[in-house]
Amino acid sequence: MIRRSVTRLSFTGVPSGVKSGDETRFLPGTIPPISKNFFLDRPAAVAKDYGLAGACMSVGLASVIHELGLDARATLRPELLGGQDPSEFGVLAVKVGDLRQLQRGDKEPRPQGVMAAPMPREPWHGVVFDLTDEERATSTRRAMVKVAYWEIPLLG
Repeated sequence: MIRRSVTRLSFTGVPSGVKSGDETRFLPGTIPPISKNFFLDRPAAVAKDYGLAGACMSVGLASVIHELGLDARATLRPELLGGQDPSEFGVLAVKVGDLRQLQRGDKEPRPQGVMAAPMPREPWHGVVFDLTDEERATSTRRAMVKVAYWEIPLLG
């Protein structure tokens, strides 16, 4: 149900307080490196709402955002962030073609699918899911890091 070819996705909700097993720390005023922990799945129970069998990630479809005359900042409205301060979040972008051709570090193909899943307050909402029907492994999330870039940088 994607209106036109989607070329980019926006991943919103990367809080500056993200802590990982690596205990990632950000220096004040610097843009942190993109972490595999920024690509976390929603539980399989949530994925069932979208007709998917496994876990999925929520994303913003850049083509829809732009069709609405908006930019990525629209995904950072406080009411969409549970009232949290938008300055505590950043937006990552990934080209859909890169996700469809994703490979782990060992060159094992891990193609990702993208599907529009509009929500009342987020008409640009979509989901990314693993086309191999396997759980998205840490190595797959590391591969996503390599193709992602900051659309709205998260400042430490």
